Amino acid sequence: MVRPLVDGFRRFIASQRAESGMGALLIFIASILVAAVAAGVIIQSTYMAQQRAQSTAELSIQDVSDGWKILSVEGEVNETGTALTHIYLKIALHAGSYPLDLNHTVIEITDGTHEANLYLNTSWKPYIYVVYSTKNNTFYDITETPKGNLDASELDTIYDPAHYTENDYVIKISTFHIDKLDEIMVYNKSESESKWQVYNGNTIGNYPTEQIKLNALIYAAKHYARPGISYTVVVIRDPLNDYDEHTPNRVVTQGAVLKLFINVTGWNIEPQTHVTIKLMPKHGVPTLEEFWTPPTYARQSYISLT
Repeated sequence: MVRPLVDGFRRFIASQRAESGMGALLIFIASILVAAVAAGVIIQSTYMAQQRAQSTAELSIQDVSDGWKILSVEGEVNETGTALTHIYLKIALHAGSYPLDLNHTVIEITDGTHEANLYLNTSWKPYIYVVYSTKNNTFYDITETPKGNLDASELDTIYDPAHYTENDYVIKISTFHIDKLDEIMVYNKSESESKWQVYNGNTIGNYPTEQIKLNALIYAAKHYARPGISYTVVVIRDPLNDYDEHTPNRVVTQGAVLKLFINVTGWNIEPQTHVTIKLMPKHGVPTLEEFWTPPTYARQSYISLT
């Protein structure tokens, strides 16, 4: 008797068919749409998080690996041997560092009495004119403001020609690369000439012409480093030739060696003075250099400070 009842119940269950209305269909479609939107939001958020993580990782690597390496520190002493007039830093990139733009590197310097944040001085471009006198073996500027690309016939227009003699040479500096001294032009006006002539001699006075060009370049670099305001640079080596003074970007790549000129005239940095210098790139590790000036300058013109 029980078995027929069970069989009847099974037949009843098997004979049922589900029925779905329009409301159930709309709910089903809405659930699919909500799931799709949620999946899209999750995918987009994951992609943004991945991009942010990659960018953060790259900046973190730069902050750890990029930066300047100070190779040596030297100082120039005044004529009386009592104080420093200039500090010279020879620098290069850290191993593994990405290229850096020197325009974005700030030098912080303090001697306990003075403090300054120095920026790269680019006001000299495109040319600087310097006069070298063989009579006194000295350099001096034609003007305080760098001039444009004047030709030989126009040199008299920027300075009183009565001051010039056959002992004077005008040197037009167009580059601060030591390995490009051939691009530095030298002009001379003898007593018998009415205009300046390009000088092609091997010597000027008692010195080789290349040596005079180099000395003029160093003179200009020191002159345009303004105390407490700016520093200048001379490129000692640039194997990839990426550092270009005539572009807004002063990019320094691996293998390049630069000499930075810091003018401390008027700071009266005497012997046994503690000096702190910090090089701060836009991205990367700041480089700190601390030293004590020697107990005496011993009437030396140049001294090592490290």
